[in-house]
Amino acid sequence: SQSSSQSSSQSSSPVDAFSDTPFASSSRLLTDGIVAINTLVFFLQLAFANQLHLTELGVNVHAFVDEGEIWRLITSIFLHGSVLHLLLNNISLHALGAVTEWTAGKKRFLAFYLLSGVGGNLCSYAMTINTSGTSEEQIASLGASGAIFGLAGALLVFFWRNQVLYRDKDVPNGMFWRLL
Repeated sequence: SQSSSQSSSQSSSPVDAFSDTPFASSSRLLTDGIVAINTLVFFLQLAFANQLHLTELGVNVHAFVDEGEIWRLITSIFLHGSVLHLLLNNISLHALGAVTEWTAGKKRFLAFYLLSGVGGNLCSYAMTINTSGTSEEQIASLGASGAIFGLAGALLVFFWRNQVLYRDKDVPNGMFWRLL
């Protein structure tokens, strides 16, 4: 009887109240993984800066995508142009990613992230048509901003569609307006 009373008292500890939240490590595995990938890729960019140009690493350049290098629409999501760029994207991903991953689940989170990132890169691709006719003037885009804005959009839709669940709670309503 002691073991059953111990297990019931252990399951109601204050720490258990936070075991299934966006801040629990098991709830944010993909978010933390993508932050780690972004950081690792940036350090590799720095380490090989003299040997490889960002173009060779996979930034989104309209002319190269036209030539069939569509993989750039994905690789450029994980490349960043500066330490500040990396930090701002990783901080935003850390905050929005954890909530989105917890709310939507891991598969949907990953789908939102990658589809939004590719979608953002397709928009960038569409907006960078070189009208001058010279090959020297190529505009490149990189970073996770499109993917992160996609996560914000997914959360906006979630909070809007489920506002009845949170009728008496201010957090989701406040989160909705902050995201908007």
